[in-house]
Parts: sequence; structure tokens; C-alpha cells
Amino acid sequence: MKILNLKATLVTGVMMTFGVGLMILGDSTQVQASTYTTAKNIRGRWYQYQGSYGYLVMNICAHSVSTYHESLARKIDSYRVYAPHMNGWHQLAIKIVKKGRKGSHNVYWLNSKSKYDYLSIPQVWSAHLYIFGKKTHVLKTYYNGGNFQVYLHQKMRHSYDYTRIKHWEYFLGR
Repeated sequence: MKILNLKATLVTGVMMTFGVGLMILGDSTQVQASTYTTAKNIRGRWYQYQGSYGYLVMNICAHSVSTYHESLARKIDSYRVYAPHMNGWHQLAIKIVKKGRKGSHNVYWLNSKSKYDYLSIPQVWSAHLYIFGKKTHVLKTYYNGGNFQVYLHQKMRHSYDYTRIKHWEYFLGR
């Protein structure tokens, strides 16, 4: 009788140890995958109107980001690609800068490996904006100096950018 209880206890202990080990492995792979996978709500091709200079375009895929400038004559220049397998500031390394709370969204930094601001993609988040009385899904970015830029899914010849000098931290993710 004692031998059967000892066997049952031993088997239960081994199974629990194995289960806890699998939970730990499962958590570590989730964290690793999220640093190279973009959130679904910010994926797509986004356009920001820059007046007579044309559009700044950001194409966000699951495992890569590309940015370029498209003139009004549809000429493309300043093409940059960011992917996990690249080195330095071209490496896609996603970091959540600010967690979303009630009324705000997660703010992402898409290439957190860059050392200098001029080499990095601005911080981005998904938001909604009323355009012509219709609620539209937009991508907002923040770059130093309180400048907020708004990207749309379609090309529109109007800039929805704005500046908030005081309390700009509050407007991140909104």
C-alpha cells in the first residue's frame, strides 16, 4: 500500500514539474515573438500628406516595415526597409513605449535598436479620427518637439498633423 502511494506521489510530482516547465517555455517564446511581430491594428499601407512634397508612406507588414517618400508625380525616393534579420538601425525590434489604458492605445517603437533619433521610425499607435463626419481608422506618430503626425489608409490631399507643446506625454496613444 505504501509503495503504491509513493508511486502515485512520484508520478504526480514528475507531471507537475513537466507542466510547469512547459508553461515557462511557452511564456518565453511569446515574448520573443512579439519583439519582431507588429500588432495587427497598425499593419497596412499608410499615407501622410506633406503638401507640394507629396506623401510620406509607411508600409507595415507582420515582420517588416518599409518607409519611403512618394512625390505627387509618383516618384519614389528615400526607401528604407526594417526587418528582424537586418543589423543596426535597420533591424525591426518592437518595443511597447506606453501601455494603453482606458481611452488610449499601446504606443510602439518599431526600431528600438537605433541609437539616434534621425535614424528611427517615430513612435506609432492606432487611433480613430472623424474625417468628413465619418469615424476613420488612422495611424498617429510622435516625433520630438510635440509634433504629432496622422497617417491615413488612402491618399488624401490634406494634412491632419498637429502640435502639442504642453503635456505632450498625455496625448501619446490618444
